[in-house]
Amino acid sequence: MISVEFRYGSHVGLSFVQLRSVAAVLFTKERVMRKKNAVTARQVQELASLKNKKGLLRPVDVVEFAKNKKTALHSAFEWDNGKAAHEYRLWQAQHLIVSVRIVEPTTNREIPMFVSLKENRAQPGGGYRETVQVLSQAELRESLLQQALADFRVWEAKYAMLKELASVFRSMEKGLRGKKRRSA
Repeated sequence: MISVEFRYGSHVGLSFVQLRSVAAVLFTKERVMRKKNAVTARQVQELASLKNKKGLLRPVDVVEFAKNKKTALHSAFEWDNGKAAHEYRLWQAQHLIVSVRIVEPTTNREIPMFVSLKENRAQPGGGYRETVQVLSQAELRESLLQQALADFRVWEAKYAMLKELASVFRSMEKGLRGKKRRSA
């Protein structure tokens, strides 16, 4: 029997006990948080059931299953095609913006031309700044650094179960402690 604990940031989201397949879902909280919405216990159960039936959980199968209005997953999707199409085009625009790369002149390394800072994403519609501008202004650079550290924490939590990465995590922690001492 394997016990796995999921975390979103520093908050415990849910735990499940896995025998040979998912046999039971035990929730420590009623809802698991994701960016804008919450995933319900019933939605997680439906996802687990789909995975067990299909062997692999595929987005196309989830959408097909969720078309049924009686499923819990139905409410996780935008079914108004006009709104969904607009949201998809916004997603495409975001991916287009972040796909543009330039060569940073001082290091001759390829970097993204645009970055989205947390404070800009908090505004309606979000927004992107030129990376070179962000790197050249101390306040914006610090914001990007804090964002990178937060991203690392998410990445670390996502892959903490891989013992092969333990040395990477230790090195990052050592580097973070050094930065704190230098900035103090």
